[in-house]
Amino acid sequence: WIGPGADSQKFGGTTLTKETEYEFQFYASGRPYCQSMLATLHLRRRQDLYAHLWYLINPTDDTLVVDVKMNAECMEPFVFVVGRSKITKAYAAENPDVTQNTHPVGGPSDARKPRMASKFSARTEHPEVAEALLPDSVVEEFLSEKSAAEGPGRYLDALYFSDSNSENEHRTHKQVLTFKFRIPSDPADMARLVELVPR
Repeated sequence: WIGPGADSQKFGGTTLTKETEYEFQFYASGRPYCQSMLATLHLRRRQDLYAHLWYLINPTDDTLVVDVKMNAECMEPFVFVVGRSKITKAYAAENPDVTQNTHPVGGPSDARKPRMASKFSARTEHPEVAEALLPDSVVEEFLSEKSAAEGPGRYLDALYFSDSNSENEHRTHKQVLTFKFRIPSDPADMARLVELVPR
């Protein structure tokens, strides 16, 4: 499913397109349960002297954002966000579906929150969703204090799943799975992060 598909003409029929000097996109056509995938690589502006000065004040990482457009009939109705607390708050502020349909995962009766690193938070509308999407293996490998300190959790920014994503200039499809990672220096960590993306 890699490469040109029904929607790929806008990408010039190529697998990797250069949007700017610091942004690249990779398109893949769909499978039975999804329409397509778009991976966007946001790089630091290494060719920009002023940007380098800004990075001294506000350190910035290279990031990879993967958007998977799901088929409407193949996705259950739910909204779910997990990631760095600052980023999950931003998702809540920017996406009405998160604000209106979710609440924070946590509290004395929730066994998942104590096992998550303090820098992470999660929001969902049904406890069952968090139970299904945050099994022990995922929490341990990506969201635990150990992983956040020295494992692939250092590079996990956010996961955002929604069947009612509000349309904007970046997204024109309601059923989406979005994965946002910071690019690690170790390819092995990147490989483990990409394992989160369904295929």
